[in-house]
Amino acid sequence: MKIRVAHSPDADDHFLFWAIKSGRVPTGEYDFEFVAMDTEDLNRSARGGEFDIIAVSLATLPTISHDYAVLSSGASVGRGYGPKLIAKRSEADRLKRLLSEHPFSGVVGIPGDGTTAALLLRKLIPGVKTVEIPLSPFQGIFQALKEERIQAAVVIHEGQLSYQEFDCELLTDLGQWWFEKTRLPIPVGINVIHKRLGTSLSALSALCQSSVRFALDHVEEVMPELLRIDAEQGGKLRNAAAIQHYLSLYANEDSYSLPRDAQEGIVTLLSEQPKNSFQLELI
Repeated sequence: MKIRVAHSPDADDHFLFWAIKSGRVPTGEYDFEFVAMDTEDLNRSARGGEFDIIAVSLATLPTISHDYAVLSSGASVGRGYGPKLIAKRSEADRLKRLLSEHPFSGVVGIPGDGTTAALLLRKLIPGVKTVEIPLSPFQGIFQALKEERIQAAVVIHEGQLSYQEFDCELLTDLGQWWFEKTRLPIPVGINVIHKRLGTSLSALSALCQSSVRFALDHVEEVMPELLRIDAEQGGKLRNAAAIQHYLSLYANEDSYSLPRDAQEGIVTLLSEQPKNSFQLELI
């Protein structure tokens, strides 16, 4: 049985699915086929139901929950950290004052309307003007800041670790802001599975969880592949230490089994939406 899977090109997603891709976890009757695409493209694809298992932004979940359930493994959970609102270093002090004293009048670059980063930004700054800056090429968001096409930006994935290299400074850590507001972690990204799989749902969920467990227990075995992929993508993290740090943030024990407080974080964030009736379905 062919199972089509889509995830981001980032280190944490490659890491979490590596054991299935490499054959370290036997998949039996299931033949997995993997595709990598940028975060907002994943969100759009999920709305069309094209993939059996797909990584999406948490903010997209309400629009697809009639077709997809949330996998208990594979989430990227921020505990007091998350997407970062940044600006050029030369503008940071001025913009920090604007954020604290006045409605923000500038334009903020976001990785997509369906991202959790965009949702958190709009909760922090209601009515904020935004423009989508694709995640590829990686340097695009920083170039937009340099050219002053935007005044600030929300960075996700590896950009959260490398923004200072591009002469940028932190304005607000949206994950920290969320934690201070709710005392809850924020699963910024989750893996979902299509309900059409029926009787295979539990078995596939177990396979995905086994893949996460294997990777967490064999990081040194996975690292050469992550370094190769990172180099192909232009060296977003560049070395094993930086990749390991990134994995410690977003591919850890919370990714193995979504803990109760993270589940509460999902419901709390999504229940604040207009319909105010989100129910989490976990497989």
